[in-house]
Amino acid sequence: MIFGLRKFHFTRQKINFLKVKFKISAIGHKTSWSLMLSVVKFLFFSVDSNIILIRRLYNEGC
Repeated sequence: MIFGLRKFHFTRQKINFLKVKFKISAIGHKTSWSLMLSVVKFLFFSVDSNIILIRRLYNEGC
């Protein structure tokens, strides 16, 4: 039980550290971050819609 709590606390610390790191980098590279995010979003959504399209075609074919 204690080990589990310790592990949980460690992961929380890690998440907080990553948040701080992300904030610093976001402040430093706000434009590049937004650009990267928009590219990732675009790619993700296009892939997502393509998968849905392929599934639909596959279901109609079978």
